[in-house]
Formats: sequence, structure tokens, C-alpha cells
Amino acid sequence: MRAVMVFNNGLKLDFCEGFQMEAMQLVEPQATAKHGGARPGAGRKPKALVYASEIATAEGKIVSAMPSLIDSLISAAQAGDTSAARYLLDRVLGRVKEQAAPLSEDTSLPLTDEDAELLEAKAAAKRKQEVEWAALGVSGVWG
Repeated sequence: MRAVMVFNNGLKLDFCEGFQMEAMQLVEPQATAKHGGARPGAGRKPKALVYASEIATAEGKIVSAMPSLIDSLISAAQAGDTSAARYLLDRVLGRVKEQAAPLSEDTSLPLTDEDAELLEAKAAAKRKQEVEWAALGVSGVWG
């Protein structure tokens, strides 16, 4: 059993057996006037459609050349080309995220035990205050 629903905006829903959505596509609205207005098929075609055969030919050439390109990249990396090695490692392992500041420029001091205890005490006091406010029915946190 098939069911097709067409809406006023031109959206067409095609349902197959069990009413599970199979496909969704736009249906061109019917032109009502003979002169003026948008017509189906009017306008400049996208370059991907105009040059589809040329793009497919170029993609085919690239795909057929990939094994030799990869071999030459590996050879260059083994010969000491750092940019080729970096490219291959980035592709395999993923890029490393940049740090906000280089470690050599990071002038912040690490937390001491006293600083960590002070921060924990402040956080505990804030949690206690939020619990007390929640018991009183106060919504929101101030301060």
C-alpha cells in the first residue's frame, strides 16, 4: 500500500507500506499565470549541474592517482619532509588542538594546597546556601 501526500507549498511526502516515510521531495508548483512570475526550470543552473560530466571526469582522475600520491607522500615523509609527515599524521591521528597560550608564555602559578582548600570551602559554602534557599522556596542564585 502506498500513500502520497501533497501540501499547498509543493512538499510531497511518499509513504510506503506500514506508513513509514520512504522519500521526501519537492514538487514544482503549477504555474497559474501565462505571463510573468517564476516558472519551473527558469534561472541559472548550478555549476555542479552544468559541469557534472567534467567534475566526474576530474574526480575519476584523482581517485585513480590516489595510490601513487599516497606512496609519494609516505616517501617524502620518510625522507625528512616534515610537512608531508605532519599532513599524514594529521590525517591518521587527527589534528592537535592549539593551546590558548604557549606553555613558555603561561605565567600562572599552579594552585597550592591552601588555594585548593580555600576554593573547595567556598564551593561547599555556596552549595550549602543553595540548599537552604531551595528549602525556603527561593528560586535563583545571587552573589
